[in-house]
Parts: sequence; structure tokens; C-alpha cells
Amino acid sequence: MQKIILIFLSLFIISSCDLIENRWRNAKLPILNKEMLLSKAWLDTIRTNPLELRQYGIKGKKKLVELFDAYLAVYNLVSARERKFIDRRLYDIAKITQHPEYHNMAFIDDEQFKEDATSYLRLCYLLERRGFNTAVYRQEIKKIIPRLNAHMPERGINQQMTFHWYYSYFAIEEPFPSDKSFTKGIIAQKLDTKAMDEKDAYDLTHEIFAIYEYGDKPNVDFFTENDRIYLKNTLKELIIRYTASRDPDLTAELIICTELLKMQNDPVFKKAIDYLLSSQNSDGSFGNYERLHLIYGDYVKEGYYLHTTGVVIKALSLAFNDKAKAKVKGNPKLKPQPLLKK
Repeated sequence: MQKIILIFLSLFIISSCDLIENRWRNAKLPILNKEMLLSKAWLDTIRTNPLELRQYGIKGKKKLVELFDAYLAVYNLVSARERKFIDRRLYDIAKITQHPEYHNMAFIDDEQFKEDATSYLRLCYLLERRGFNTAVYRQEIKKIIPRLNAHMPERGINQQMTFHWYYSYFAIEEPFPSDKSFTKGIIAQKLDTKAMDEKDAYDLTHEIFAIYEYGDKPNVDFFTENDRIYLKNTLKELIIRYTASRDPDLTAELIICTELLKMQNDPVFKKAIDYLLSSQNSDGSFGNYERLHLIYGDYVKEGYYLHTTGVVIKALSLAFNDKAKAKVKGNPKLKPQPLLKK
């Protein structure tokens, strides 16, 4: 009898928690919907010419990927009318990759090559997931495989993990077994949170991103129980730290990791979401980089604001997930795009 009572008590507690969770999410949805519409309008103003951006010291290919990813994240949070505009913008990005000057990876210097290589592979991956013809793109990737391989030993642990995923996707033979790179990373080493600086925090998030293929493989069962205990405590401490320091960029990346790991039930998570929802700029962007305006001028939008805005949109999209989708009229499923000509 006592066992039955305990079971019913547990079910009651779970139901109560779910009810509180739903009330909290429902209360935030009007704010979310308004902010995501404003953020989408801000994304519409972002310049997409990678060569032009490079002239201002900005990683052009990386910014194409950030914009593409941001649009995909906001897609389910806006109306059918807004999604049609996003479809056109993604098509315009795809057309950029049809220009010969985009495929300059064999000719740029080593520094730029290292900066652009991951984004170069990722954009091809994203285009294929949208149904675009990437036959030419794939041929260009084949041409730079020796250069990719030569730089692999110099890359960081999370970068090697990410390249392991892309090498597998594009059926590229690895120069060494980079799937073992995880054993040398922050998670495997269980680095103490108190010893972590900002770079370590970013590296931690990107190890998680690589395992979950940036959210495209949400049900992967990779981490050990000890890993998960470490990650739950570490992510909580880091979220508290970077929420307190008013850093929307790292806070958002940490929230994304918390969502991917399905560890979002801690009250700290809700406080971080509340912080992100309260931190949007009046133009729809997120972050504060005005100190860099003297260096980059208006290109500070692409250089800095874009990344932060994109990861915040991604974090909020994951946090509200089905609740947000239910409020969107029309079918939020991404539609395949017509194939570009070879």
C-alpha cells in the first residue's frame, strides 16, 4: 500500500511540475513571438556577399552560414508569409555558391583557409538539407581535401570532432581517426568550472555541438553517466556565471547545450531564458558591440551581432519548441527548394 501511495505521490509531483512549466512557457510566448518577428526583420538587413565582408576583416563564408542557421532557427517561430521570404533569402544564399569566385579555397592563404574551412563544408551540408543542387560545390570540396588534411593536426579538439562529422557526411577519408579527439577534450578531462575561462566555456559548448551535429542528431546516446553528471553541474555553474555577467552569446550557447542534453528542468535555465528575452536590442538584434563600431562601422552587424543574434534565436527556438510551433499558422515544415542548375 505504501508503495502505491509513493507512486501516486510521484505522479502528482511530476504533473504539478509539468503544469508549472506549461504556465511559464505560455506566459512567455507573446514576448517570444514579438521578439522573433523583430529578429527576423533584422536578419533581412544582413549583407551576404562574402568577398565584400572579407574586405572589412569579416569571415564572409562563416557569416553566410550564421545567417543560414539563424533563418532555419527562426523559421518555425514566424508566420507562413514570413517563411516565404526566408525561402527566397536562402535561395539567394544558394545562388552565391554558384559563382566561381566563391570557390576560392584552393587559392587563399593558410590563415583564411583555416578560418573558412569549417563554414565552407557546413554551407554545402545545409544546402543539401534544403534540397539544393550541390554537384559543383562537392567537386570543389574534393579539390581541397589534401589541404584540409594537412591542417587537421593543428586544429583544436572540438574542431577535429566537427570535421570528423563532416568527413563522414561527405565520405572523405580522414588523415587520422579524429573520432578519438573527444578523449583529449574538456568534457573527457572533466575540467573544473572554476578553472575555465571564456574560451574554455566556448570549447565545451562546441564539443557538445559536434556530438549532436549542431542539433541535427538530437537523440544521440554518446555521453557516459559520469559525463552527464559533470555536464549537468558544469553547465549550471556556467549559465549562472554568464547570465550574471550579461553575456547573451555564451548564455545562449550554454542553453542550447542544456536543451540538447535534455537537462533544462533546473530553475537556473528559466532565469537564463528570462534574461535572453529581456536582452533584445530595439532593432531585433542581441548583444552589445558598439565599442567595435569605430573599427567596423555598420559592418559590426555582420561581424559580431549576427553570431549572437543567431545563437539566441536558436536557444529560444529549442527552449519553446512545440509550444512555439503550435502558435504559428500554417505548416512550419521546411519546404524543399528547387534545384539550382549545375
